[in-house]
Amino acid sequence: FKDSFFTRLAYLGVDAPGYQVIAGKNWSPYYAVAGLTDRFMGTGGTASGTFNAQTDGGPTGTGRAENVLQGKFNVDFLPNRLFKPFELDIQIQGGNRIPFADGASYEYAAGFSAMLATQKDFNIGIAYNHASIDLAADPQLRKIGIDGDAQAFIIGTRAFGDRWYAGLTYSILKDHETTNDGIYFDGYGSEFYGQVQLSDRFWLIGGYNYLTPFSDEDQAGKYRVKFGVLGFRYTFDKFRRMFYGNMEINDSTNRDGSRVSNVYTVGIRWDVTPWKR
Repeated sequence: FKDSFFTRLAYLGVDAPGYQVIAGKNWSPYYAVAGLTDRFMGTGGTASGTFNAQTDGGPTGTGRAENVLQGKFNVDFLPNRLFKPFELDIQIQGGNRIPFADGASYEYAAGFSAMLATQKDFNIGIAYNHASIDLAADPQLRKIGIDGDAQAFIIGTRAFGDRWYAGLTYSILKDHETTNDGIYFDGYGSEFYGQVQLSDRFWLIGGYNYLTPFSDEDQAGKYRVKFGVLGFRYTFDKFRRMFYGNMEINDSTNRDGSRVSNVYTVGIRWDVTPWKR
């Protein structure tokens, strides 16, 4: 199929003590927070605003951001017995195409994230991304639901141990997400991911995705993302080599009210590199 092969990441950078500077297509600062829960195999990542408007999050800069200049900084001002260096990421982006907008483009985009992590088992972070739209220059964008700049805000946290992990995110999204047929709306979303190790090789996975328009977003119709996930992993070399399976149990609806089917996934991940990371 025409979309089967694509550029996932492609970037150049400079890595020095305390900071990085990167240019190209790379994971965004927004994903530093959204990635706390984007850990399902073959599902998930739908409600956080990361992969918005049926893209990889490249045009607006929330996922695998396109044509970006990024700075990543570690600031060591907190007591190092309790906290890791504070992480601050910033990003600027040239104007990319607006999905479903017949060739219209964003003027620019910018984003940042801030992450606080303890030395042991807890993280909390926030991120914001803004993609500017000139509605006066292209008023036809209102026909697909756009009435302002694309904005995405997320707060997320995780806690973990040797045999368990739990992460939760909550996002507020404006002119950023679309329905199944490309109509933009304002709304909010949440994702939860959890895993627990039941034996040396077997892990139980669970969580949910929930994304819904605000009540006054009539153009979104009955669109809603609402599904739970139950799955497993059977590992041979930690998470480098494994079998996995998921059930995506759906209560989602398209804009016209039609139901979205359940999704069942089985797969294998096998890292063939001879060394261990």
